[in-house]
Order: sequence, then C-alpha cells, then structure tokens
Amino acid sequence: MALMFMCLGTSDILRSLSAEKKTVHNGRIYQLKLFCDKDYPKKPRSVRFHSSITMTCVNHETGVVY
Repeated sequence: MALMFMCLGTSDILRSLSAEKKTVHNGRIYQLKLFCDKDYPKKPRSVRFHSSITMTCVNHETGVVY
C-alpha cells in the first residue's frame, strides 16, 4: 500500500492508504486517523477509518479499529 500522511497537530495524524490492485479493495483510497494519547508510546495509538470500509476488525458504524 502507498502511504501518505499529514500531521494535524502533535497528537493526531491523518493518513490516506491506497489499496493494491488485484485485491478485494482493488485500488481504492481509504482515509484513517491515528490518535496519539499523551501517554504514547506507552499507550498505543487508536485508529479510526474516515472512509467506509468492510473489515472484521473495524466497527462499521464508527470506523474504529478494534
């Protein structure tokens, strides 16, 4: 996957992922946001998809990754 990112401050990062062709996601571009708590890296980042995506590890209503 191609990875591009833009910092939105010290704690949030917005990323765009470009899925590879010949996969179930076939070249689609997905946007997700990484949230870094003040305790990062001791506490892991949380991830939320802004783009609609169907994956078993993603809440289909909120986009939050489990």
